[in-house]
Amino acid sequence: MAPILQTNKEFNSFINAYSEFVSNAPRDHIIIKGKDTNTNIGCCTVPDTKSNSNHRHLGPYALNPVPKERGKQIMHLLQENNLSATSTWFQKKKYDTFFSHLLNKHLQLDHIITSQKNLRSLT
Repeated sequence: MAPILQTNKEFNSFINAYSEFVSNAPRDHIIIKGKDTNTNIGCCTVPDTKSNSNHRHLGPYALNPVPKERGKQIMHLLQENNLSATSTWFQKKKYDTFFSHLLNKHLQLDHIITSQKNLRSLT
């Protein structure tokens, strides 16, 4: 099934609603959210440094290591809400969730997001 292209308004609405959801969630609740973001969020290939805050939110594994503009917005969402993309923390045989016949390439557009405190609980 082809991804549904979201307008910028719909995408920004998702970002705002998800930020509000995380902010209002009780501290003792476990947050796990699957989302077809229709964007690559990248991975973290740079070691942990003060100038690189991505190391807490993205792991070292992904199909495409460099995010596009919407991927950067997802990254900002992760940073602002202490979240991690679980799909980037585990080494797998395949990372793609969609094949684009138009681009003739595999893409990783779907992601599982959880709070950083619960990342170690997921396998």
